[in-house]
Amino acid sequence: MINELFATVRSGDANQVADLINKGADVNARGNNGNTPLHLAALADELQVAEKLIEGGADVNAKNNHDATPLHWAALNQRCSIVEKLIEKGANVNEQNKYNNTPLHYAAGYGSLSVIEKLIEEGADVNAKNNNGSTPLHLATKNDHLDVLEKLIEKGANINERNKYGNTPLHWAASYGRLDVVKELINKGADIDAKNNNGNTPLHWAVKSSHLEVAKFLISKHADVNAKNKDSWTSLHFAAAYGNLNIVKLILDKSDYVDARGALAMANTLNEENSLEIRNLLEERIRKNEETTQHFIRHRRHRYSQEEGSSLSIGVHNRRSIVKEDENSLQNDKIGVTSGASKPSSWINIFAYTTVDTVKGVFQFISSPFKAAISMEPSKAITVQGIDNNGVLLLLDVFIRKITGQKYISTVVQSISPLEAQGYALNIIEEFEKVVEQAALKSGVSMHRLNIDCVEMQKEVTAKITGGKFNEISGFLNSYVEQACHDRETGKLSPKKFNKFMVVFNKELDLIVNQSIEQILHNRDSTLEVEEQQINLEPQSYLSNTSVQGHLIQDRGLINQGKA
Repeated sequence: MINELFATVRSGDANQVADLINKGADVNARGNNGNTPLHLAALADELQVAEKLIEGGADVNAKNNHDATPLHWAALNQRCSIVEKLIEKGANVNEQNKYNNTPLHYAAGYGSLSVIEKLIEEGADVNAKNNNGSTPLHLATKNDHLDVLEKLIEKGANINERNKYGNTPLHWAASYGRLDVVKELINKGADIDAKNNNGNTPLHWAVKSSHLEVAKFLISKHADVNAKNKDSWTSLHFAAAYGNLNIVKLILDKSDYVDARGALAMANTLNEENSLEIRNLLEERIRKNEETTQHFIRHRRHRYSQEEGSSLSIGVHNRRSIVKEDENSLQNDKIGVTSGASKPSSWINIFAYTTVDTVKGVFQFISSPFKAAISMEPSKAITVQGIDNNGVLLLLDVFIRKITGQKYISTVVQSISPLEAQGYALNIIEEFEKVVEQAALKSGVSMHRLNIDCVEMQKEVTAKITGGKFNEISGFLNSYVEQACHDRETGKLSPKKFNKFMVVFNKELDLIVNQSIEQILHNRDSTLEVEEQQINLEPQSYLSNTSVQGHLIQDRGLINQGKA
């Protein structure tokens, strides 16, 4: 009789359902996945059947194997009439399933405005969080339900609520390219520069996901194009790393200062068709910034010489005057460092940012008590706050002498930066994964038998590239794969299959490693030529051999997991 009841519910015959109940059919019987007849009626929008089941004693808050109630299914299936009936008969509007989703989560995710309104009217929590920390507003945003989003905000949804990964609804809207939703969230007061747990802003996500129009809108609303995530990556770094020419152009066009050097290091690792054009654009910006900075240096050198007079040392009064003048000029001439769409009104600001890298370069010449005087953040480095006057004077003296060439000028050619090494290693590991898959396919080896940790491998390859140990890369990858075939020792992987796998693998491995090393050496040769030309210039600039370092590769897979 139980099977007959389930079949009758599916058919939608309310009278037959009533007859079966009168004959003793169990209205709370469990079928597949623990669903009751009322679950099925709610899912199928069979209102009359649901009414007969409830009259016969069906539990309106019964849970299936996933802890979902009939109200969850009715909300998911956008069945407002049954939602109203279930609530009328005592269904809990804030009941959570095993994933902590409430009926409102489902209604928001599937875009049912009428169900949303009814649930909220009956007391549904608009800021309820599921296991991932996501609210109904997150789900409405992700699925581009603008009307639902507006209703949730109207009813008190927190527009800047963060999920367990630190992402706000605006992060999701930017990531999925929901331009209209992005506009509405910004208009309603969403934090445009909110950072998630990895330090990524909505602009980072829009750029990583190649949503040009979203990126353009965010920048027009003063999103910070120079915001750095925990790996010190800016939006321009991501645009260059992913070979997105249009977004590179957009950022360069909308901001006079960006970290073009760091982005160029990433672009140098690309094999994409448009990588050359990206590199050319970045190199042109670097040249422009350096020309502007040189103009400032000449101007400052002239002023410095005038104030110095015949004395070789700067008096305390003059030094303080210079510090005060520089601070005031920078305070009165702020650029849109925190606003990517803003344009700087003078070249002083570009100098301010460029000098941060220079100060890093001379950092080793400053005794430890004064190291705190230099911040890695440009705004802090220039305002020189929080240090004693003597520290300011000593720092300024070293700094000016560096500019005027009175002391040491480094002519040492830089080795491969950590950023470049990370980029090259990422390319090698990506190609390595392809080779492993091809070898497994050709040899009949199942991929699940290969216990390969690509993240750990990338660290090792990066270290070898940084240390110039190119000849060890191929051997390392080979030995790692041999160790990864752990089933071979237990006899589950036949020697014949293993040998065939290794033959195919090694053949392709040598090819990709050699190509990668050739690319590294080619890029370094080109860089060394430029650096050597700069070194031979007279008078030599204090900018020689400065580099942007300290970036780490962001796992591209994180964006698909909602963690980036």
